[in-house]
Amino acid sequence: MARGEFYLTFFNNIPVFFGFALIAITILYKTVDFFSVCKSPLDPAHFYISFTFGTAYSMVFGLAFLGFISFDKWMLIFIYGLVLFIFLGFFSKVKNDVFYRVVQTFIIPKYSSGKFEFMLALSCYAICALITIYLVGFGLFADTNRFEQNRGIGVFVRITDCLRLFIIPFLYLTALKIKKQDTKYLVFFLIFIFAVFSSTLNGSKFSLLESIYAIFIATVLSNSNFKVDFFKLALVFIFVLAFALYGYQVNLENNGLSSKSSQYIGDSPFLIEALFLRILANGDKYFLSLPNDIIDTVISKSAVLSILSPVIGSTRMSSLVGFNMNDFTIGKQILLYWDPGFSISGGPTSHFDLFAYVHFGLLGGVIFIALIGAYLGSVIRLSKKNRSQFTIFKISFIALLWLRSLPIIIEPPLGIAYIVDIFVIFTCFKFFGLLFKRKKGQN
Repeated sequence: MARGEFYLTFFNNIPVFFGFALIAITILYKTVDFFSVCKSPLDPAHFYISFTFGTAYSMVFGLAFLGFISFDKWMLIFIYGLVLFIFLGFFSKVKNDVFYRVVQTFIIPKYSSGKFEFMLALSCYAICALITIYLVGFGLFADTNRFEQNRGIGVFVRITDCLRLFIIPFLYLTALKIKKQDTKYLVFFLIFIFAVFSSTLNGSKFSLLESIYAIFIATVLSNSNFKVDFFKLALVFIFVLAFALYGYQVNLENNGLSSKSSQYIGDSPFLIEALFLRILANGDKYFLSLPNDIIDTVISKSAVLSILSPVIGSTRMSSLVGFNMNDFTIGKQILLYWDPGFSISGGPTSHFDLFAYVHFGLLGGVIFIALIGAYLGSVIRLSKKNRSQFTIFKISFIALLWLRSLPIIIEPPLGIAYIVDIFVIFTCFKFFGLLFKRKKGQN
């Protein structure tokens, strides 16, 4: 089903899709709340799962209800989702120390607060941010999109994207320990400036919300009695929404669309319609590929190559294999089916279920999704083990790890690359920290 055809179908059947959205979001919310790290509406899992997949699943089941998607395809989506949550829930509850020992051995400083490692992170961020600004500028102001703009400098972007979500909660928890009020508020202000700066550099409308999520996770992990102030939460929501709208307005102006009229939502500004259509894009990979079984026509390359491509860099991988790996992501292949001439980086994400089905088949996909669920469950288990002994470093690391692990369900290869980045970078930090402490001890 072409994008325009879906939009017409959606707006002509709004009660159907809204009904399924209400059911899907409610069920997913209750499910996520059962095993999440924070057990709060502010846990980022609610954004990734309850909201993103809730809206996406509403489109799958709405289209199936209207007769556009075959029984076997919507059952495939349902079963794969069920497998993910079963394994995620199981591994979040069962006693399993393997992942805990890996993190303790390779990441967490053993006999220190982690301040030296934090200074390494801050220095690396500053260097990579300066290089990124010098070479391509800020992602929020990209002429086409941030993926196209960052082509060729991905390593610097990945380092800054990773470290910003560690630096922010570390600074925040450190500021809470400052007794002098003037100094504390100054640090809070600097954290705010850094969050806005890093989000502008990243270019994603979600990046500022990620920074807030990182602070919230760190607060919950450091204070089990923390209660949400809904008035302050409303103010934060308004600010984040304003930032997202500003980002969209900049993108529309850069693409000459700022004066365009709304096509589907009456006389509303096109900015509002663009934001609403962006929400519908949560399910674009489904409505573009499941009707008429278009997903079965997708040309896929090796699953290993697809997973390794974002890990070592798509530009480098493309030069090694002799073709553009970006054109063979599941989402991009779906997009190319409808628009063969589309040559800009980006496109729909794959989602764990479509990626698993295309690359591993029905049964192999179940195993792949079970492994994703087991990993995410292990991260949740890590966040609950020995909380009374958590240091600022460990809390900040867990906040980073949870935030950067959740994208594995949105785009598995990219999520795996994020996780690899974290473990490589922070293992290096621990290694250099050990060398520094050994040299300091010898002196």
